[in-house]
Amino acid sequence: MPTDAQSRIPYGEPTKYVPIMRLILTALRELSELVDEQAEDEALWALNLDGSLPISEAYLQQELRRLHAAVEAAVGVAKDALR
Repeated sequence: MPTDAQSRIPYGEPTKYVPIMRLILTALRELSELVDEQAEDEALWALNLDGSLPISEAYLQQELRRLHAAVEAAVGVAKDALR
């Protein structure tokens, strides 16, 4: 059974949506790159022996805001593309 997005693609016109899919894939690639970058940032994942964070709360919040913005951007691209 086709998904909602698939039902919006007129039969016989799939090449019309290639540029849209490229935009969506680019947004997802950028999101994936940020996720990978943050996964490799040892400061975001480390704890001191006493359980405290070795980084400031401000840095942690900054990185969380970056991740949130990247997710919202990728979702926004997808939503705009499917309108």
